[in-house]
Amino acid sequence: MNEETDEQGDVNVELEELEESTLADTLMAIASMKKNLKEVKSNTERSTDEINCLKVMATSLKLQKAAEEVDEAKSLAQTAREELRKAKEAD
Repeated sequence: MNEETDEQGDVNVELEELEESTLADTLMAIASMKKNLKEVKSNTERSTDEINCLKVMATSLKLQKAAEEVDEAKSLAQTAREELRKAKEAD
């Protein structure tokens, strides 16, 4: 009977150790997942900020291109006016 009690005690100790080990492993896995989630969130926020900067830059470049086209059109109009004036003077 004493052997049975010792064996039962050993089984209980092993079961408790297994439960503690499983709990520790689970807690470590949760901590690791939380850390990974924070990294993903941080990367997402950084990527969103970069996208917003790129959108602003793209808009700025479009405006700059539009301004250059306006300047070119003004220059062509000025050249056309000068040629028209010269043509009128030549008549």
